Amino acid sequence: MDGHAWKDDRYTLVAVANGTTIGGGIPLSPRSDLTDGFLEVITADALTLPQIAAILPRLQRGTHLDHPAVHVTRATSVELAPAPGGAPLPAASADGEILGPAPWTVRCAPGALHVLAPPRD
Repeated sequence: MDGHAWKDDRYTLVAVANGTTIGGGIPLSPRSDLTDGFLEVITADALTLPQIAAILPRLQRGTHLDHPAVHVTRATSVELAPAPGGAPLPAASADGEILGPAPWTVRCAPGALHVLAPPRD
């Protein structure tokens, strides 16, 4: 993130978010702000299936960020790649589209998108 390598190498989840929700409304990153110029990197430590099952209801409510195994880090640039000699990364998606093979680089470009919308009533 932002040119600094992570030392941890085992996660149940690594997600890079700019918006608050995924998958039709799941609040994965409820504190994200589309206009602040930052990405939120949400990670979950290596968890067992029962531990994952215990966190899922919190994910639906957006309260999973308070769980001690879930971490949020802000960055402007994130590169995801397997560790040297490590196993390939699983498939990743961006807004529902499958990405090609790793490595992947995600950057935040504040003000890059201009949207036209009708005025609010």
